[in-house]
Amino acid sequence: MENRNFSAGELIFIQGETDRKIYKLIEGKVVTYLAFQSLTLLDIIIRPQFIGIAPLTNNRHTFTAEAVVDSTIRVYDYDTDNLLEEHTNLTTQLAGRISAFINQEDFHGRIQLLKQMEKLETFTERFFTRFYSYNLVREVLRELIDTGQIKKIEKRQYKRNIDRFNIEEGW
Repeated sequence: MENRNFSAGELIFIQGETDRKIYKLIEGKVVTYLAFQSLTLLDIIIRPQFIGIAPLTNNRHTFTAEAVVDSTIRVYDYDTDNLLEEHTNLTTQLAGRISAFINQEDFHGRIQLLKQMEKLETFTERFFTRFYSYNLVREVLRELIDTGQIKKIEKRQYKRNIDRFNIEEGW
């Protein structure tokens, strides 16, 4: 087990890459996404939790992980490190993630985009248009500005004015 530091924008691991390591965010923020013909945002991880479990998925990463800000990642060697102390947390986290994705009705829509935007204090339009349609991002940004939930601080850069967005349908 070792802690590794990743700079903002640095890839932690890549979808499809073979690996026998398990990764856990200790400090910072990490974005996870699928990369096929286009990018699909899975989550922005902002609290300590496991983010990479290739040894449990046929020794291949099923998505890509990238540091959003400077981040510290604990890397476990699946074959040599004793993961028993973390085992319960990892199992609980995996079960919760699977359940959340199965029950999620708005995977590519407005609610998912808003939930991800809430996790960042400041963000750029460009960051989210990597994962969502340009029109959806522009529409949501315009509504958030109009309702005073975010403010523009520079060209295409925004800052949250409140802790949680109003994500009710029809706002």
